[in-house]
Amino acid sequence: MNRQQQDVIAYLVEENRVLTEKLEGKQLRLNDDQRRRLAAKAKKLGRRILDRIATIVTPDTLMRWHCQLIALKWTYRAARVVRA
Repeated sequence: MNRQQQDVIAYLVEENRVLTEKLEGKQLRLNDDQRRRLAAKAKKLGRRILDRIATIVTPDTLMRWHCQLIALKWTYRAARVVRA
């Protein structure tokens, strides 16, 4: 990986740690779109990498959101045909 990319990632991880410390004790409210975006990125990284980096929510939560929100996006309800 490029050295500059590694530096950017290291900065973002540290920034995330600082923001997490600021939120200590406060509940973070995310909407479904924000959860969906985080879950999609988290799924690509995998649980092992998420355990190593600081995240604003736990890896288990991210994987749960992925199952709920991403899967829900592709779940289509069958149109009910009512015959008289």
